[in-house]
Amino acid sequence: MLLKVYYHPLLEMGDDVVNQRTVKSIFAQIEVILNYNRQLLAKLQDRMDHWFSKGQCMGDIFLSMVCFSSLSYYLLLTRAFTLTIFFIYNIIQVVFLKVYTMYVNNYNTSLQLLLAAGSNAKFNAFLEVT
Repeated sequence: MLLKVYYHPLLEMGDDVVNQRTVKSIFAQIEVILNYNRQLLAKLQDRMDHWFSKGQCMGDIFLSMVCFSSLSYYLLLTRAFTLTIFFIYNIIQVVFLKVYTMYVNNYNTSLQLLLAAGSNAKFNAFLEVT
């Protein structure tokens, strides 16, 4: 909803409402965070659907999103191709985790940018309509 109602429309309106760089700074990688949350939700839903057959725990799901597995280490040592896949997969996992940190650390900047955008009549009109 955030993407449909605010983020994408503001990007499409052009720089006379709010410049695109400002919009991207305000929302700070929100699309990446949404993707990560969808992946996490799917894993959690699967675990709940198979609660009794998958060990009745959830911690491993969170660890799988941010940690290297021992199976990956084994495959890393045995196959050159797996090294590439392993490296790319685990970089993606680390990036997802860092995106949350960047999002939280960007809060004050986002707030300042929103306050500054509030001086634009077109931006205020957009907010009143949405």
